Amino acid sequence: MTILQLKIASTEVHHTAIIVLGAVLGRLCKAELCHDEVGKAAISFLSHGAAHADDTTLLPFLIGLANAHIPSSVPVLLRHAAGASPQAAALSMAALQRLPAKFISAEAQISLLAISRGEGSTHDPAIRILAIETLLMSEPPYDIVRALLADLHNATSEMARFVLAKVAAMIRASHPVSLTIQKALRDPFIKNYDFFSRDGLSSACWGFISQANASNITYNLDILFSTNGLMRRSNMDVILQGHRDALLVSQVTLEAEGLQSIFGEGLDAGGEDTDATARMSALLFGVQLKPVEFFRGYGDLLSKIWSSTGEPTTAVKGLLSLSRHQQELVLGSGLTLILHGDVALGIDITGNIDVSIWNAKSKTVISSKGAVVVLATAAVVTENWKKGVEVTTDAEVQFDTTTTVHFSRSPYLICLQMERSTFPYREKMVHFSAYQKEEHVLESKRVRVVRIPGAELPLHPANSEMCKQMFA
Repeated sequence: MTILQLKIASTEVHHTAIIVLGAVLGRLCKAELCHDEVGKAAISFLSHGAAHADDTTLLPFLIGLANAHIPSSVPVLLRHAAGASPQAAALSMAALQRLPAKFISAEAQISLLAISRGEGSTHDPAIRILAIETLLMSEPPYDIVRALLADLHNATSEMARFVLAKVAAMIRASHPVSLTIQKALRDPFIKNYDFFSRDGLSSACWGFISQANASNITYNLDILFSTNGLMRRSNMDVILQGHRDALLVSQVTLEAEGLQSIFGEGLDAGGEDTDATARMSALLFGVQLKPVEFFRGYGDLLSKIWSSTGEPTTAVKGLLSLSRHQQELVLGSGLTLILHGDVALGIDITGNIDVSIWNAKSKTVISSKGAVVVLATAAVVTENWKKGVEVTTDAEVQFDTTTTVHFSRSPYLICLQMERSTFPYREKMVHFSAYQKEEHVLESKRVRVVRIPGAELPLHPANSEMCKQMFA
């Protein structure tokens, strides 16, 4: 807060400080430590900034509010969610989705329903879809769920296709709202052949990356296309699920606007004529990062095509210390047992968009690489002697989500692929024994290395058929 009161010459540093303030505030509020004078000042600073900032400074304040997870931010976020800026609306929706369902009041749910219907100034299909997703995740009552599904009769094919796939994925994942959705689907007005046979390419998939007794790692992959067959928005979530809790490990979102102008296509129903723009945003362990823009406008796209080196754009890259623990236990024998543990994570999320106007083809690749290292030591220590065991485990894995589109025929051919690379899992156990006053250490080592084979994660059957046509 003291730094932000100063005049910061670098706009990048200023925006980063606002985002970091929101992340720190979120951690404090989670520990119920944000109700003192400093915490209230930080909440007021972010809320006031988001309510009164101009277009150049609005986004970092919205990201800061998204990271803070404070219920008092709901009115400000709803106002921007219904605004004219698609990027601000998308960030506001993302912030609302990450709030506990109990913070989204009945009045807020009605506002989201109005946005989903395109009322007021909101007509962008992608924003309307985000409003539907946010509304479903807020665990609305039966009447709102039924109204939301009934509205799909008047929606475009892509919107209807996406929402139907989304509710099906939520039912398979046993989301808290799934019982309400199933009740609404018993209505013959909603559940009928004409309604469920809508054409479209949009999809929402849910599945397992790995399964274990104590925890599972699942993925959600949502992709929305325009009625012209161009990708509008894709979202990939990786979730760690325990017996009681779930942790959103990472989220990578790719958004594209106005690409119709490049390929000479018409606008979506209710869409607006905007500059061709593509950007990527990432969320890591509950912290929203600043979006990365690939290009803005046709001229910028051509400039980057000519000057492109083929290297992907980095959204986030770094090393994180997830946990550090040390404890001393006095055993019944009187000896002291020292326990020490460290968990570290390295992560690299990159994205690349390759658009070939001459070959009428585009390829988008989102790569998420992660490496985790766990070091644990247990030793019995006396004044003259030390004996114990040290265990080190590490693994490194990469996920690639690829979207390939061929524009040379109508309708467009679109193939989605999600692959996990082959990765090693290493485990080393060292037993050691030594006298404190001597440098010589007696130890025995056991090393185990397992290579986990790569795999292509299953998506929907219609996508598999289109991939066969594309690569036949």
